[in-house]
Amino acid sequence: SALALAVAARCTGGRLVCVCRDIEALKQTKSQIEEFELGDVVSFRVGVDACEAVRQYKNIDFAVVDHRIKDCDELLFAMDMDPNWSVVVVSNLCSGRGRVVGAASSVHARKCRGGGIESATLPVGGGMEVTRIGKSISSRSRVSKRSTSKRTFLICEE
Repeated sequence: SALALAVAARCTGGRLVCVCRDIEALKQTKSQIEEFELGDVVSFRVGVDACEAVRQYKNIDFAVVDHRIKDCDELLFAMDMDPNWSVVVVSNLCSGRGRVVGAASSVHARKCRGGGIESATLPVGGGMEVTRIGKSISSRSRVSKRSTSKRTFLICEE
């Protein structure tokens, strides 16, 4: 997912931020990023508190959060997602921690009053919840205006 989001960041003039507690877990990702010459659009935050790291970024467009992260719901609440149009993917739902399906959508519904929230749980990999945040899913003018602005993509992994 990091490689795909790095390509998306390059195509939109944006950036990808990878937050991970363990440098060993990021070695392969970092190697692939460098191999495809995407290092200029990716920054790595390693060994830091994930909640503190994500609070530094505003209007995040797309986030992938590993459910295995300690205090995952607190991390979801700490993220400043773009209220007009953004997506949050929570991966590894079946990691044995008793995940409450819909937690990402309920967290962001509290923060984005008046905005539309749609969520789906998919049986992909270890299970994932995909939540779309936005006022109107059919507004093409909003999408075309945002397509030229800088995007922020975020990955938080255990």
